Amino acid sequence: GARGSGACHEGVHGVVVALVAGQDFWPMFGFGFLFLLVMTQIHGLGLAKRWIWMFTAASVAAAIVVYSERGWDKANEVLRIPMIDYILVFLIGGILIAVQRLREARRG
Repeated sequence: GARGSGACHEGVHGVVVALVAGQDFWPMFGFGFLFLLVMTQIHGLGLAKRWIWMFTAASVAAAIVVYSERGWDKANEVLRIPMIDYILVFLIGGILIAVQRLREARRG
C-alpha cells in the first residue's frame, strides 16, 4: 500500500466500526491512530515541513475541541492505541529474539 496508509486505514476503520456500533470511544481510535500517523509515518510521505506542522496543529486542535466536550479525564484515550501498539511490537520482537536464540543454542 501507499506509504503511511497503515495507521490512517486502521484509524478510519476503528472510528467507523465504533460509530456504527454506537460506541462512545471512537476518539480513542481516531486520535490514537492519528497520533501514530503524526509521530511515525507522516515524515516519510515527502511533505514539506510546513504541511507536516499544519497537519500536526490541526490534529492537536481537533483533539482539544473533542476533549473539551468529552472531558479531559478521558484524554488519556489518545495514548492507548500507541501504547498498545508499541507494547505489542516489543513483546512480539522479544518473543522472536528469544525463539531465535533458542534455535541457535540448540544448533550450537
